[in-house]
Amino acid sequence: MMVVPWHESLKQILEQGISQGRLGQTLLFESDSSISGYDLSNWLVKRLLCQSESQIKPCGHCHSCHMIEAATHPDRFEVTTETNTIGVDDIRELTDWSVQRPRYGQAKVALIMPADKLTVSAANALLKILEEPNYQNYFILIKPFQSALLPTIVSRTQRFVIPLPSQDEAVQWLKGNFHEMTSHDLLELLDWISDDPIEVQSFLSKNGLEVLRLFKKAIDAVNAGQIELLQKTLEEHHYMLHWLGKIMIHSMQQKYLFSSDSQSKRLRSLSKQQLMTAYQQYIQLSRNLKDNPSLNYSMQLYPLLSKLIPRNGDSRAN
Repeated sequence: MMVVPWHESLKQILEQGISQGRLGQTLLFESDSSISGYDLSNWLVKRLLCQSESQIKPCGHCHSCHMIEAATHPDRFEVTTETNTIGVDDIRELTDWSVQRPRYGQAKVALIMPADKLTVSAANALLKILEEPNYQNYFILIKPFQSALLPTIVSRTQRFVIPLPSQDEAVQWLKGNFHEMTSHDLLELLDWISDDPIEVQSFLSKNGLEVLRLFKKAIDAVNAGQIELLQKTLEEHHYMLHWLGKIMIHSMQQKYLFSSDSQSKRLRSLSKQQLMTAYQQYIQLSRNLKDNPSLNYSMQLYPLLSKLIPRNGDSRAN
């Protein structure tokens, strides 16, 4: 479980609610970072179920804390989805769990994420649980900002916004974990992956630095007029298509606004017109893949990448 300084103020508010008996039984956490939402929610689950008699909770050492770490605690229930919806059958399982007495301690906690994926029937089924909750139960709903959730559910929650650090704070925190990385590289990853440094940290801890170097090498090859390495890299790492789109935006800003920001110079060999044409192709490709995920990704890539090859005179035009 990650411990980050920008979550401390919200943790103090939640801790105060627990100690003063004012913490609601249904909490709504809003964050565009699924990792931050899950991390803070899991801290609260541990806090509520911790069996330690000390004043510092969660202790991280009691049987309850260990079971949560191992994902085996019977008083913790998680409703999530690997598809695009959370269905009514998932909430029926939650209903059956919610009427049982706690196996350990005096509380039970359920996580529902992302709550905006509840179907209408699932949301209505959840509402019935929340209207008359067992006094021993807590429900934590996690959803992105600006996403829809049944107003009658929202009205029964205590709402909290999970904060993000400033860009400077994010870079300094990441540097403390990845000393070999430059501020410029970290700023790029915060732009390409997420404003949440926890997500960037998660990426880097899973061989991300090597992947980043491969992507940069592929972009350098494009500047030399070669797209084969970039095509291979994008075929192996589909999410990098989004990175390429970000690079095109920054490169257009550099050419149109005459910016000297080094972050904007990745596609330096392309003219303004070529960048614009390539970016339009990128937008079309992104839409096609979203509307029809079964499309042949490799074949769809080539029309875009072919527009990144400098034509005669283009690299000198602007």
